[in-house]
Amino acid sequence: MAKIVIAGSADCPYFAKVELLADNLAKNLPSFKLHKIVRTANDWPDWSRHCCRERGWRHQRSPIIWRELVNQGGKGVLIGGANEFQEFAKAYYDAESSMLSPEMLAVAKDNSRYKSELDAEEAHLRSLSKPLQVLVTASASPTAYQLLPLLMDGSVFGRSTELAFTLFDCDGLVMEAFDLAHPLVRSIRATANFQEAAAAADILLLLDDVLLKPPSPQESATDGEEDKKAAMATEASPAEGDSPTKLDKSDADAAASAAELAARVDWLSAAAAVYRRYADWLNAAECSRRLKVLLAGRGPVNFGARVLLDACPRLPARNVAAAGRLLERQAKGALAGHMKVLPSSVVDLIVWGDPAGENLVDLSRARVHYYDGSITGPDSYNQPVLDTVWDKKWLNQEFPKTMRQRQDNNLLLGGTGPRSAALSTAQATADTVRNWWLGGSGNEICSLGVVSEGWYGIPPGRVFSFPVRFQPKGAWSVVEDVDLSEESVQRLAQLAEAAQRDYLLVFPPPKPPTPEPVVEESVDIGGDLEIALDDGQKVPSQTPVDMASVEQLRDRLQSLSLPALSAEALLKLTPDLVEQLLRLEDVEQLRARLQRLEEAPLTTVAEEVGDAQAADDAEAEAEEENNDEVNEEEEAGEEGDD
Repeated sequence: MAKIVIAGSADCPYFAKVELLADNLAKNLPSFKLHKIVRTANDWPDWSRHCCRERGWRHQRSPIIWRELVNQGGKGVLIGGANEFQEFAKAYYDAESSMLSPEMLAVAKDNSRYKSELDAEEAHLRSLSKPLQVLVTASASPTAYQLLPLLMDGSVFGRSTELAFTLFDCDGLVMEAFDLAHPLVRSIRATANFQEAAAAADILLLLDDVLLKPPSPQESATDGEEDKKAAMATEASPAEGDSPTKLDKSDADAAASAAELAARVDWLSAAAAVYRRYADWLNAAECSRRLKVLLAGRGPVNFGARVLLDACPRLPARNVAAAGRLLERQAKGALAGHMKVLPSSVVDLIVWGDPAGENLVDLSRARVHYYDGSITGPDSYNQPVLDTVWDKKWLNQEFPKTMRQRQDNNLLLGGTGPRSAALSTAQATADTVRNWWLGGSGNEICSLGVVSEGWYGIPPGRVFSFPVRFQPKGAWSVVEDVDLSEESVQRLAQLAEAAQRDYLLVFPPPKPPTPEPVVEESVDIGGDLEIALDDGQKVPSQTPVDMASVEQLRDRLQSLSLPALSAEALLKLTPDLVEQLLRLEDVEQLRARLQRLEEAPLTTVAEEVGDAQAADDAEAEAEEENNDEVNEEEEAGEEGDD
């Protein structure tokens, strides 16, 4: 069966004539199928040129009439213009038109007016439609390729929500996504201008894959050789009791750790550069404060969320989240495989910490439905997972090992191929967006990376994976009634410190300013030895003073319950004065001497000390003279005896 297609300009009188002739045939002949295409006078030239070029025709005047096979497709068979169609109708159906020129002009005028009214009504209806603006980055990634069909089918944002998608920096996917023909999708476009797209966006999905490149064996070996050479330069021989094999092993372990740390720093630095660039664009675009941002994909999403919030303060913290459901789903899959149930049967499993770093898979509240055990019940019946898994060795050893392997496959470059975990990542992301936008079901608990407000002892400001419920609609709330053991509390504190270490690897705290040099004030009294005062200052002494003698004097004053010397008094001390004070036995005389020392100026003390020294010198000289006289007399007596 064939159909006739009539295309023409609304103000064309010949289009009006053949249109009425075709309407008469369609009314009287049930097998005559008719399709009409009407364009305005302004649109007709470009449309007709494109139509004829696409089909290889040369006829561009209004109207253009061709014949197509129904349900078969193809470019169709060109019939021609108005005259050719009238000949076709006369030859096949013995039908012709008797319209005269005035009637043709009148119908063309009515057609033009009706087309204008119809276009105005359609434009008004389009203006009433305000589709949800969804901006997706890394649209060419495997995750985005799997995610876009899930977002477009109406199951994520609702069956009545119209959608408009903007794909950042990806042209090749637009036509393929448009060919999906989802009825809720109003537009799909690609753009290289992130700021323009972000200014109108309602939801931003950051799907950038920032993958961890593991250190190569060559790099590790090179680092190990350098460490060994450095060790040989600083230590000629191994310590006693350490064998060379033991040292080589420790050096190799240290080299491997250094290589892993360097690789992680490079990985986090690359992620920081990506998310800081998005933050700068969001600041420049002055994005809406109602914009919801979800970080997904294969990479350090918790770290990226913190970088984004620090660099873009205009975004509310509760509008930025990091998808952590992929690791949660993988844990459910591993448990379900061991218990021989469906992964959807495992509920309320919690992932704490960082899905791309150190984390804790918590099974304390996890429950399982439809477990084939000794006790069964209705669909709502469930059992604790820890009571169901009887193989504790598998739970404590094999299960963590399996989770580490799956985490590596998610994050490592070339883990299991270019599309590693793309399908499961896309589904986990779609489910997270659905719960966030439409609300969760009942009391379902999910894992989500959000900014801590002090929950469970995690310092505020750190992005951490918590158990959440998506209630009310369009929001989330942290489940705050999870009972944690003391060991789990300590583990959460360790996870928080690990997340902080990752952040400080890229953004170290600013170094404190170098303090200005302190200019020490001193009294120049001709000495060159400094005495430490009680308040921490240092002053030069008149003459070299033995610090041990000063400390001895302080101890003696303390033992006698006498007041300690002030800073000014310490300035007045001399070696002779210290010796005199130490020799003085009478406590009251010592007290009086100390009082005089405190009150007297520096010069007076020096004079007194000098007078005392002079008196001592005179006494010593006199004693020496007496000794000399005695010696002379004794020598004279000895000569007389001889």
